[in-house]
Amino acid sequence: MLRQGVRRVFQHKSGPSRLRERSRRVVRTSNGTSTGHTRNIQLADHLGTANTTIQMAANQPVTRRSFRPFGEARGPQPTAWPDRRSYLGTGIDDPATGLTHIGAREYDQANGRFISADPLLDLTDPLQMNGYSYAKNSPISTSDPDGLRPVTDCERGCQDGDSTYRDWMQSNGDGTWTYRHETSVYLYDAEGDVHSITRSGSFHPPMGATEII
Repeated sequence: MLRQGVRRVFQHKSGPSRLRERSRRVVRTSNGTSTGHTRNIQLADHLGTANTTIQMAANQPVTRRSFRPFGEARGPQPTAWPDRRSYLGTGIDDPATGLTHIGAREYDQANGRFISADPLLDLTDPLQMNGYSYAKNSPISTSDPDGLRPVTDCERGCQDGDSTYRDWMQSNGDGTWTYRHETSVYLYDAEGDVHSITRSGSFHPPMGATEII
């Protein structure tokens, strides 16, 4: 694998090369000649699973696929897909075993369980007491793209009008994780600039903490 800025080039022993540009949503394949390039735009759900791909050709053919909540294929699947990634945009299916490689562990889509225990557990969370479960058994609102911890849909922040909500799993430094959350409410002045931010959540008092900008 070569890394050139934000572009990653994957060279396989056989078949075309696959070039990923800027994000996992854009996939370009090449057969090694100056004319054998194909660019595809992938559309993913809120957890990162691509379910639609559009080939950037003259007639822009569209290919679709569907997954059940725990990642099992639903209905007829396309015979060809421009990327090896399946569930969550990180999983790689292994036809020989029927398992999906997700980060640190192998995952069985048929029963929604990893085949090995989670090496990182939040012992204070009853939903994580089963180390083989996937994303606290909540595959719609959380995901586990690296096989190590649940990732919430709002880990990077969710905007709602003048407020932002964020929740995440924080490492305790001893191999366990703790659930955290924070809501930030923005107040603007007459010129439209941020005047103050009131934050509430795990690290703040019940009434929140206000910061004047």
